[in-house]
Amino acid sequence: MATYYNSNEAVPDIPGATYLELKARFKVLAGVVDAVGAERKALNDEIKRREVEAAVQTRVNNLSADGRRALRGVVNSPEFEGQR
Repeated sequence: MATYYNSNEAVPDIPGATYLELKARFKVLAGVVDAVGAERKALNDEIKRREVEAAVQTRVNNLSADGRRALRGVVNSPEFEGQR
């Protein structure tokens, strides 16, 4: 279920609102905060993953031909297979 924030549904007079109105809006906002937090974490995790991948790729591209061959040997070795 998607959670949407709609500022038009905000309680216009918080001090004058009933307890039930406050609790209902608080519950809606808690759902929005949870959804936003989960999306933010997923975005941050993907950004970090891509940054690490880019850093590794940069290092690999800076290797000499002998270094790339050695790296390929490690990656293709049976011992490394279990690490993937």
